[in-house]
Amino acid sequence: MAQQMKTSLITTDNTNEDIQQIQIYAKDSLDRFGDDLCSLLLSYFTFEDRFRYECVSKQFQRTVFESVIDITINDNFILKLMLKLLLTKTTTPYEMAIIAKKCPNIETIDCRGIIFTHEEHTLEVLNTFRDNCPHLRHIYCDIRPNTCQLFPTFGRLVTKINVIQSWNESVKQSLNETLKKPINEEVLEPLKLCHRLTHLSLYFEEMSDKLSLNCGKHWPRLQCLSIGNNEITVECLDHISRLPALKTLELHILCGIALRDSDIEDLFFKSPKLIPFLSS
Repeated sequence: MAQQMKTSLITTDNTNEDIQQIQIYAKDSLDRFGDDLCSLLLSYFTFEDRFRYECVSKQFQRTVFESVIDITINDNFILKLMLKLLLTKTTTPYEMAIIAKKCPNIETIDCRGIIFTHEEHTLEVLNTFRDNCPHLRHIYCDIRPNTCQLFPTFGRLVTKINVIQSWNESVKQSLNETLKKPINEEVLEPLKLCHRLTHLSLYFEEMSDKLSLNCGKHWPRLQCLSIGNNEITVECLDHISRLPALKTLELHILCGIALRDSDIEDLFFKSPKLIPFLSS
């Protein structure tokens, strides 16, 4: 009887200690925060840190990627991905599928500024995100030889094109390093597929009026247009005035302004909401 009583007392003490330890753990645990607050705190983490700390708790795993709605795919991103592929001996589609599945709420992908040596990965990456991110609505990109193939598939999602320059441009993009020949028809054709385009920047020394021909039909949502070349013609301004949603027009004239005041006034008359920015 005494032996049983002693055992009973020891068992009771251990149970109290366990309960006390659980209470202390609950007090210090991140689980005491609700998912909404936890998601807000984690939204301040960098994209890389989210992957580092997702294993902290099940709550982190549930909420750490909820607030990821945009992603920038640049040279640094591609280099890190290629390094991981070498270490893990996996493939690009496999790794990109993991990222895309963890971040299904992505709405915007910015792939501007990728250098030529990494352009070949762009289409593969975008295909993976399109298949796993049902909320994808915006793609920002440059037009280059290898990126022209994106537009038949992704043209409806492209809303910003930052710079269009020469096929043989240097990596460092500059307005003073623009193409020394008229704009190529090969460059213009993909733009006609970007009907949701809102921002467009074009830097060429010479530019054909064909670029702006029917631009109101091709780009009904274009709000900001930036053009840099040697000369802007009256015909070009007339086509530009037909853009129904245009609010901001930047004209960077490299070798002087050939337009008359009446040409500019006519543009304002046709586009009363237009905010101009003119430099030379």
